[in-house]
Amino acid sequence: MKKLHQLISGAALAVSLVIPAQASLLTIESFDYTAGANISGQSGGSGWRSPSNPTWTTNGTTGTVASPGLQYTDANADYSAFLAVGNTASLSNERNIRFLDIDTGGVYDNAGLRGAGNYIGGTGVDGDLWGSFMFTASDYSASGAYTLFNLFTTAGGDGLAIRQSSAGSNFQLTNATATVIGTGSIALGSLSTTAPNLIVYKYGFDSAANSDTFEVWLNPETAGDAADITLSGANLALNNIEIREVLGNVALSLDEIRLGTEFTDVVPIPEPTSAALVLGGLSLLALRRRT
Repeated sequence: MKKLHQLISGAALAVSLVIPAQASLLTIESFDYTAGANISGQSGGSGWRSPSNPTWTTNGTTGTVASPGLQYTDANADYSAFLAVGNTASLSNERNIRFLDIDTGGVYDNAGLRGAGNYIGGTGVDGDLWGSFMFTASDYSASGAYTLFNLFTTAGGDGLAIRQSSAGSNFQLTNATATVIGTGSIALGSLSTTAPNLIVYKYGFDSAANSDTFEVWLNPETAGDAADITLSGANLALNNIEIREVLGNVALSLDEIRLGTEFTDVVPIPEPTSAALVLGGLSLLALRRRT
């Protein structure tokens, strides 16, 4: 019996080493809605504002839900796939906006990332906020231009956008007035037109004004990879997210919006294959002990 207890304790340790601890996944949207439906009015996922402003809205024309959902497999062999959950957002000269859970007692407040006035970040907030999403399009150099993500604010700091500033340009970081800020870009030649691309970004909130950082990666394997786009010395805040395609020449598919407090919250994580084998072995051992 003592030996079996030691085996179980050792296996439990092995399981804890194989399955990574997830810090805090704050928001997720998998567009698990009926194909063909408008995105506006949808209220699934978690970590979004409720009960006020709980749904996706539009500032112009709404995108639609398309099938199937996007599935991403990272270059790192230790990562599993982002499985296709639900469907995907299809945008063609369309835009949709949704507020994050920014109220008192919400997930961002509990994570210590909520500033005064219902926004995330701003003066007085310290900590990191990681985010990710998948996207694909058949052509990134057409006469249209894409705004993949607007991270907007109404108070306390500057909003950001990951976008093409003109048709056929590389993806860069701009402020709310579409002025390019920060350094670096994502070249169009590095984007796949046949498989989903994964964008990961990180806010580094510093309680001192104008000391925040923002970084963007394309298809990163680890949190230590060099960022493709960086911004330093800013006063950043956000309270809602906008997804947008500007001119409608080529439809943009966007899926799996995630925000959390760690890199591992928003990227594919290792499959628990080894842990399953350990637990299976324990079950067999226990059965043999009883027979």
